[in-house]
Amino acid sequence: MIHSLHYFIEAAEMKKKNYKYYNLEDFLLDEEFVRWILNSDSALDYYWQNIIANHPEQQNAIKKAKEMILLLQFKQKKGTSLERQAVLGNILKRNVSKVSKQNSDTKSRRLISISYISRFAAVLIIVIIAAVLLNGIIDQSQQKVAPVAIATITKTTKPGQKLLIKLPDGTSVYMNSESSISYPEQFANAAREIKFSGEAYFSVAEDSLRPFLIKSENIITKVLGTSFNLNAYPEEELFSVALITGKVKVLSGDNNENLNVELFPSQKILVNKSSLALKTSSFDIISEIGWKDGILVFNNSSYQEVFEKIARWYGVNVELKNKPNKQWQLKGKFHDNSLNQLMENLEYTHKLKFELYEKNLTVEF
Repeated sequence: MIHSLHYFIEAAEMKKKNYKYYNLEDFLLDEEFVRWILNSDSALDYYWQNIIANHPEQQNAIKKAKEMILLLQFKQKKGTSLERQAVLGNILKRNVSKVSKQNSDTKSRRLISISYISRFAAVLIIVIIAAVLLNGIIDQSQQKVAPVAIATITKTTKPGQKLLIKLPDGTSVYMNSESSISYPEQFANAAREIKFSGEAYFSVAEDSLRPFLIKSENIITKVLGTSFNLNAYPEEELFSVALITGKVKVLSGDNNENLNVELFPSQKILVNKSSLALKTSSFDIISEIGWKDGILVFNNSSYQEVFEKIARWYGVNVELKNKPNKQWQLKGKFHDNSLNQLMENLEYTHKLKFELYEKNLTVEF
């Protein structure tokens, strides 16, 4: 995120600006409001759109301030500083002339009217804004801030491995096997954005000013402060979020309006990553997050799902010699069982044979 945005939000927090009481002059003299009008980016636009949404009574003042600032937009005009000042002089001359003409038409000498004072104040404000612009605060052609590169950290887990990490904002992420997370060494001031694939339990640190955004392929999970389980393995067709506490929103990364769902505690969403078809339901908490406590859960699982999960959980290569005669719907919970113990259980209940050698598991039905 650009330095101006960093400065803006930090300044706003320190000064605790209350936009409810802003008038036209306040917006015109707000340096970061001017930056938004002339040099916006997605994060800065997101911030000011929230201000507009939260203060509808200010829409008229914001509109007028925007129009006045755009009149003084010299950013795209080529030429010297003297030429730009000449253009500015013409604009100011026209405004002052209008004020003079309107007041010279009066038939008698009177005290300066309130209308005159208002117009004169408007001209004075334009002069102040022009001075700010001409001093190079906004002019990118004269002042270019070199972006500071922020390192990206990537963590991955291998088959059979689990990992607990702490993000820069204090958020805890407990990653299941074959998962990957990428996040900046330092979060921006507007939002906390990460990329994730696989499965993890998130306990997100609360921060009402900076939403926490998790990008998983074409789906975005947006949170403020909450705990939930997210399943987004790239090879699987379904994406899921099971919310434990707080509130999250699941969105399409492609701005597809069909996917824009808020979840509340004890709700789960399943999304088809191709069609974005979705389904919400309640869930069994052990089935969703038992894995982080060493509980391997099967819930009416087919034999393919069973051995895919076994391969990932124990970090082994699985070879299936053939297919079972009957359809599997395995349901059960295995707490801290070794792979050999689990396979002996399945051997007895499902009449299969297995051979385990080092990291290779061979199964015959």
